[in-house]
Amino acid sequence: MRNKKGVWGWQAGGGAEIMVTQNVSLGLEYLYNRFKDDKSYVLVGPGTAPATNPFLLDSGATRLRASDKDFEYHSLRAVIGFRF
Repeated sequence: MRNKKGVWGWQAGGGAEIMVTQNVSLGLEYLYNRFKDDKSYVLVGPGTAPATNPFLLDSGATRLRASDKDFEYHSLRAVIGFRF
């Protein structure tokens, strides 16, 4: 489930592109993303687990949260451009 108020975060990145011929270019882009979210969770239902599963004894479902509230990842993208 998601927090209905959204998640705060930021992004930073850069890139470059170079012409290798008159009609073809090559590029590389990098993007860093960081978000802070301590309210999201995953609701785990019974599925195929037996009724004696300790995660399901209280209410039949369990909310699992990530151990780290900072979600960050890096993206790297290679680009080939054709101009005609």
